[in-house]
Amino acid sequence: MLEFAPNIYMLEYQNGVYLCNGTKQIEAPLNLDTLEEAVRQCPKLQQVLLDDAPFGDQCFPVLARISKLNMLALMRGRQITGHGLELLKELPLKNLFL
Repeated sequence: MLEFAPNIYMLEYQNGVYLCNGTKQIEAPLNLDTLEEAVRQCPKLQQVLLDDAPFGDQCFPVLARISKLNMLALMRGRQITGHGLELLKELPLKNLFL
């Protein structure tokens, strides 16, 4: 089972690892299960940056549960069409990169 620290405010995924708050690395695949686990364990999460996201719009219900989300970057997410973005409308999102 993956363990993400509850004080994580920034979650980034690059080159096969999650980078937490810019320092701690957690090796895990990028998929909806690991994303859901991170969201569940990190109540202070504010920024999510996912590079080469292998999933599509089914990520939006998961991301919508991040009540403090103010920055979201889903870079090179080829399967993301934007359907489901309306689920994020109640969040304090200031920056969105697709």
